[in-house]
Amino acid sequence: MKYTAIALALLLLLAPIASAQWIPVPNPPASFQGIELFYPGEDRIYAGTFNGRVFGSADHADTWVEVADGLPEDDYAVMSAMVIVGDWFIISRGDITGDNGHNFRSQRVGDAWSTWETLEQGQHFSHFAPIGQTLFASSAEVNAIQRTDDLGASWAPVAAPSENPGFRIFAHEGRLFAAEQILNGGATYRSDDLGATWTDIGSELGSSYLFSEIYWQGRLLFGVHYGDGDGSFRSSPDFGDSWEEITTLPISHVVTGMAIAQDGRLAITTWNGNPQGGTIWLSDDLVDWENYTGNLSFPTWITYSIVAQDGWFYKGGGVNTEYRAPQPGVATAVDENITNAAPRVLTAHPNPFNPRTTLR
Repeated sequence: MKYTAIALALLLLLAPIASAQWIPVPNPPASFQGIELFYPGEDRIYAGTFNGRVFGSADHADTWVEVADGLPEDDYAVMSAMVIVGDWFIISRGDITGDNGHNFRSQRVGDAWSTWETLEQGQHFSHFAPIGQTLFASSAEVNAIQRTDDLGASWAPVAAPSENPGFRIFAHEGRLFAAEQILNGGATYRSDDLGATWTDIGSELGSSYLFSEIYWQGRLLFGVHYGDGDGSFRSSPDFGDSWEEITTLPISHVVTGMAIAQDGRLAITTWNGNPQGGTIWLSDDLVDWENYTGNLSFPTWITYSIVAQDGWFYKGGGVNTEYRAPQPGVATAVDENITNAAPRVLTAHPNPFNPRTTLR
């Protein structure tokens, strides 16, 4: 019986891997330091670079065009947050020199973006959370959560749920959430009234450090981080009033990223805490999982985020090159020169954490 159980476990881990063909994403022009984060737009994928620039691609990252003019380039201005609200593109950069501003916005007029406008300069933001035309932002340095009702022209502080700084904020279904980002402690909160009052929803989680979150099939999903590659995968049907742990994953790594595929399936990325462990999985029921790691191998399989846009997945991986792959069932064509390109190893970015993350 013992050997049968071992054999079944090996079969599960060595099950046929889905035919994901991951392809290196070319760097945007004049951006030798590479991509810090991807952001999905309605008609293209956007990239924020390590040196504080914004590029868009309408051909699944085969080619890149810089978004708008007037954004000063700075090798020390890592892109920290990007969001599109209505016709406005709003970004924040962690400019450690302070010479080139922190926050900018650009308006879409027809098919083009207007020149970047400089916004509030007191601090850069690490996260944006839009609810309708209202935008919330949080900083890694202070505990204040900011709110703007005029798309960045002016900001006002929102009463934070605690005195701890460095909230990760996000919004789902008109509700605002704030996690203290503290390993093995801290609290996670929900506000049903745009930040006027807060409810602690994290007492069952054990850690308020969230690597990922998403709202999918009527459930709020959290990837909770405990340290190294240890974490738990949690689900709530009532926006955090109650939680259940998802234990069906074939591995027990922390869930670092989540996205929804074009066919409705959930895609997740996982990390086991060392430079040689990262996998990608698909599921339509949180019970059965399909391995979509495909042709990724060390060191390119390290994955800390995943974005879905127009039938493609885009993954980010810290110091390792960014990759893309067609989603299952989506017919795509790729440039063979890109498919056969040598992996690009980036050297200017710590991983897995953003340089501005504070762990307590």
